[in-house]
Formats: sequence, C-alpha cells, structure tokens
Amino acid sequence: MPDQLLAMACDLAMPIIDRMAALRHLCGYGLFSGGLYRTQVKANPELMLEVCSRLGLSEVETTLFRSGQNVAESLNIPIPIISQLVAASSLSEHAVSQGFEGKSGILYAALDRHTRAGKRCYARLAKDEPLLSRFFAQRPALDPVNVLGIVLFVVEGAALDRWLVFDGLEQLRLDLKQTLFAYAGISGDDQAEILELVSRSQEQLNQIRAGAIGK
Repeated sequence: MPDQLLAMACDLAMPIIDRMAALRHLCGYGLFSGGLYRTQVKANPELMLEVCSRLGLSEVETTLFRSGQNVAESLNIPIPIISQLVAASSLSEHAVSQGFEGKSGILYAALDRHTRAGKRCYARLAKDEPLLSRFFAQRPALDPVNVLGIVLFVVEGAALDRWLVFDGLEQLRLDLKQTLFAYAGISGDDQAEILELVSRSQEQLNQIRAGAIGK
C-alpha cells in the first residue's frame, strides 16, 4: 500500500486530486473532535523524502513539505504538485490591496475553524441570517457549521493580497473547490447559491465574530 501511494503521488499522468489524496496519506492526518486532535494516519517521513527526491524538489521546497505537517493545517501537502506546475510555467505575480478581519494578527477565518467560539459564530449566522436559515432548512441533511466552515475557507482563503500566477492555477483552484464542496455534501446549483449567500453575509459574520471572539 505505501508503495502504491508513493507511485500515485509521483505519477504526473494522474489527476491532481488523486495525487493530493495520495500525498495526504503519506503525510498523515488526524481528526479534531471533542477538543482533541486524534491521529488517524501517521506521517511517513521516509516516503515524504522519497517524493521530494523523485520529483526533484528544491532544498527549500523539501524543507517546507517535510516540516509543515501537523503545524500548517496540511498546507504542505500541495507543495510537490505546485512546485512542478510553477517550474513548467511562465510566472507573474499579482497583488491587490486587501483588508482582513481578525484578532491579535490572526484572521478570524483561521480562528473560527478551530475554536468552539468560532463554530458557535457559524451556528448563529446559519440561524440568524434569513436566507441562510432557509437554505439549510430546505436541506436538513447538511451540517450548517461544517458547510459554512468549508465555504468560508473557499471565500476567505481566496482573498489573498498577492499570489503567483502559473499555468494550471485556475484548474487547480476549481478542482480543489469542487472536492471541498463534495466533502461538505454540496452539489449542483447549491454550490453557486451557498457561495453567493456566504459572500453576502461576511459583514454580518464579522460582527458576530467580533462579539464572540473579540478584536
């Protein structure tokens, strides 16, 4: 099984999402519940290093990939894939003035995904905002807190003040967004609807956050 995961992670012909899944298993992952982080699959440092070797990652990329696990919300996982897309592309950097709401220099979007107070903010927004409340009432199988966490990761995580543009960037964003929505149980026209509702509710959510989490 580990050898199959390694082969899949390094197979350039595989769909990116499948390679990401293989890398996630090699890097290990856990589940946060009941206030505790429980390991589900342990990281395999030897195979992580082998991925870096086979794909020709630079020393910096290798360090980021290997050291990021368990401290960066799995953000190290895409590094082997993105590094190859970047290496094969003509690059440009885009920047835009951007304002972010948060506490003590930490974005609300990061705080509320990992705190009880933050999750209560999601629950309150889903209850108090009439259009969101109706959306979830019509779809009782959905977990409002889980769905809002996923959608706000897409909405607020996309609000960067600068980013590197490379070939395949937009398709990568689309693939990851579709995978996140599928994980939350959102499909079809519901995706566009919940994105619009959440985008329009951000100011209201930030007011709720300020009261519950503080400035």
